[in-house]
Amino acid sequence: MIEQLNAVSVNQVSITYLLQCICSYEGIRCELIDAPPLRETMTKTEKQYYDVIAPVLSHYLMIPHHQFDTTTLKEIMADVPEIDVERRFKDLYSFAYENEFRSL
Repeated sequence: MIEQLNAVSVNQVSITYLLQCICSYEGIRCELIDAPPLRETMTKTEKQYYDVIAPVLSHYLMIPHHQFDTTTLKEIMADVPEIDVERRFKDLYSFAYENEFRSL
């Protein structure tokens, strides 16, 4: 008996990819590096990132790649084609942003 079933993609979409898509949507070039640059060489935006966002986001950037077992989901939703979430993320984000889904 199934008590709960989450609709997920077979493949994980990396947070690195998501962050780069969101930044590019905003016209920001985002290049993730292994170690932060010297503070005295950082731009104002880089300082804000390392002071505010990095402490929260860094953990998620380090999560190992994983996949989900979607066997049961595919059986139940056999008539629903699986989308390529990574390929469609830019469109999804654009739609959400333009329609003011502000919790994103």
